Amino acid sequence: MSIINDNVDNNVDIANNDVNNDEWDHHAEVPEVDDDQSLTSLELRRLANEHFARFDFDGALPLYSMAIDALDSEHNHTTTTDSATDSTTTDNATTTECFEDLKVIFLCNRSACLYKMEMYEESRDDAMQAVLISHGKNLKAVFRLAKVQLALKEYKVAIDTLEQALSNNNNNNNNTNNNNNNNIDHHAFTNANKNDNNNNDAKNDIQTQKQELQKLLQIAHAYQLKTKNLSNANTLSKLTTLIPSTHHYNPNHNHHHHHHHHH
Repeated sequence: MSIINDNVDNNVDIANNDVNNDEWDHHAEVPEVDDDQSLTSLELRRLANEHFARFDFDGALPLYSMAIDALDSEHNHTTTTDSATDSTTTDNATTTECFEDLKVIFLCNRSACLYKMEMYEESRDDAMQAVLISHGKNLKAVFRLAKVQLALKEYKVAIDTLEQALSNNNNNNNNTNNNNNNNIDHHAFTNANKNDNNNNDAKNDIQTQKQELQKLLQIAHAYQLKTKNLSNANTLSKLTTLIPSTHHYNPNHNHHHHHHHHH
């Protein structure tokens, strides 16, 4: 009966284990879930969220991973059975769209959990995938990605992430995408927020999220400036030690050599 006794060791294990296939394999037996076969991806995610809310990130992480795996296999199952019968392509598109929205939310959840565990590289991978799947339209995913890029001190990259998202989602000028994008956004956000009926809420929600991104962008700029100034200060101190103090180069100097002793 070797169910994870000391979380600390396990954590160190995971952090050092860069294998990309499935790092959480040895985490698969979770005490709360005896019959994980019968639990849907949404149920697993709900369990994970409960752990997360109690700050039990070690407990939440494997459940998020199981939820993501379950979601993938549920999706594969529906798409294969669909193609067997002669289902219409539109049906398939809607299930795919819904699947992608959920996948983005699940990945953001796991990214947040990894972030709290200070496993920033893995957190970034999840957030990056969420941003890619949602084509940069899900601002929560963008927020998660930029936040973890800041934690990794990638200030320039974080600024790019945020600026790109803010300009892409700026009331989409290209009308062809316009309806489509709004639907996807609305769908993803309402899924996350459980208010399906009020389109207005989703719009306000997007406004709020844009403000959050703006705030984060200011922080990113501040960090970047600070490090720039620091490295400039360092370079400056290195330079001053290299330059012999007697011959300071003065660009305003007008080449009369006998002036040298004034400097």
